[in-house]
Amino acid sequence: MINKPVWEINTAFDSPSCARVIALPVPPSMEIDLQTKVNRLEVSVDLLETQLAECQVQLKLEREQREKTEAEKDTIISDLHSKLDSMERECEKILHGCLDSLLSHLAEMWLQWEERSTVIHQEVKDTLRDFGINPLHI
Repeated sequence: MINKPVWEINTAFDSPSCARVIALPVPPSMEIDLQTKVNRLEVSVDLLETQLAECQVQLKLEREQREKTEAEKDTIISDLHSKLDSMERECEKILHGCLDSLLSHLAEMWLQWEERSTVIHQEVKDTLRDFGINPLHI
């Protein structure tokens, strides 16, 4: 039988910080089993480290793409806000122009109607006087 050391900590010393290593014999089949498990775990660790590295690279790419997309989106939103503000200013100009034109037209029409109504009033007064009626008494 081959004697291989297995490490065991013995805490039977006076101080809790002291430890004693005792070598115990290990059967060869157990050593092979343990070595096989260690090899499998090492392969598994290597695989997981590779996957982790790939995931980190992919995560970095995804973050960069998201940041780029957000920057593009913010640029588009800013452009649209600028266009909207410009359109609002243009609509206000058009509306004010139309309202000013309407007010001007209404003022002209009011003056024409004032003149026309004065003429009609005078005609009615004259007609009443022709019939001998004083328009002030009506």
